[in-house]
Amino acid sequence: MRRSSLFGVVTGAVLSLAIGAATAPISGAAAANKTITIGSIQAGQTPSLVAQNKAGIAAALKSINASGGVGGAKIVAKFCDDKNDANTGQKCAADFGNDAAVVAVVGANTNFGDTVNPALESAKLPSVGPGMYGLTDFKSTAVFPADGGSITGIAAAGPICLNDTKGKSVSVAYLDVAAGAQVITVMDSFVLKPFNTKLTTSVPIPATAADLSSQAAQLVSDNADCIVEAVPQEQATQLTKALVQQGYKGKIFISGNVHSAASLKSQLGDAAKNVVLVGSYDLASAPYKQFVKEMKASGSGKDALLTDQSAKAWLSTKIVADELKKASTKDRAGLLAALEAETGYDTKGMLSAPLDYTARKPNPAVFAGLAPNVILPYALGYAYKNGKAVPITGKWQDAFGGPA
Repeated sequence: MRRSSLFGVVTGAVLSLAIGAATAPISGAAAANKTITIGSIQAGQTPSLVAQNKAGIAAALKSINASGGVGGAKIVAKFCDDKNDANTGQKCAADFGNDAAVVAVVGANTNFGDTVNPALESAKLPSVGPGMYGLTDFKSTAVFPADGGSITGIAAAGPICLNDTKGKSVSVAYLDVAAGAQVITVMDSFVLKPFNTKLTTSVPIPATAADLSSQAAQLVSDNADCIVEAVPQEQATQLTKALVQQGYKGKIFISGNVHSAASLKSQLGDAAKNVVLVGSYDLASAPYKQFVKEMKASGSGKDALLTDQSAKAWLSTKIVADELKKASTKDRAGLLAALEAETGYDTKGMLSAPLDYTARKPNPAVFAGLAPNVILPYALGYAYKNGKAVPITGKWQDAFGGPA
């Protein structure tokens, strides 16, 4: 049984380094080069998410390496663009898998889990904190989540709408890719089913459309109390403006992985007044404040970068460093063993509960047991008010919990 704490990385790095150096040698490529490499697969067609992920990883690495790295070894990051192609995504994963210096993939952002995850599994390469979008992400043994994926970033908007804001109906706008369309089944068959309702409408949003007025018109005409925008930052900004211009008065739900209160203020201004942020993390927690501090210290404190997406990439990098410090060897095999044995990685309130990776088992209440990686399906609802994210109730909502 292993239990860890994020503050073991954030505030106790020197002590844990001293212990780690004394008890667990650096091995393999890390021993020879005094570096440990993490990889990250990114979807270049979503530039805002790529920028957020890179910024979060960079901020974490600057902090970790300034404190001595892992047993004296510096951690470095390598990135691979999937180029919006399943085969290219698979090659990214395979290339990382074939590189002995790469101990983990961190903060992956790709729509091609169907090809990426099997390659990671074959290489026994852990994927820590990926964007979990499709069913393969929710069940792959390579995945070690740092949030609930699209469940907490998107699907939890259902109970936040119906329980917290007392809405009666929900529509969704989703990115027009195969993984994006899966949100319809998730919402209708699992999230909204306990409420005895289904989506009012679902509208695909092209990744490259210059004008979303027709999509906004369809959503407005169906007039659901809540519209969930399951799209990246560029499309969320554009769609929200179009909805407001067409007179929509209901609540607009945007994942905290996509926008923060600061980025809403800078990109939308008054048009954000009816936005509700669906947050995977508690913004008032000490670790989240530490994340913001380290982002600013690394030069990544811009409003558009301070989101749950970059926070997840930051947290995932911290998890890898912390688990490596405990591992019997500072290589891929040692890290994988440490992750698989972790029963309580404590984020000190940043998440709803500690991360227990031994709990990645089929749960009949979650996708009929087909999504063992959804171990924390909880999110917080934040109302946007005067440039701030204000908790609606301060209670974590279970995406599958039904009526409160």
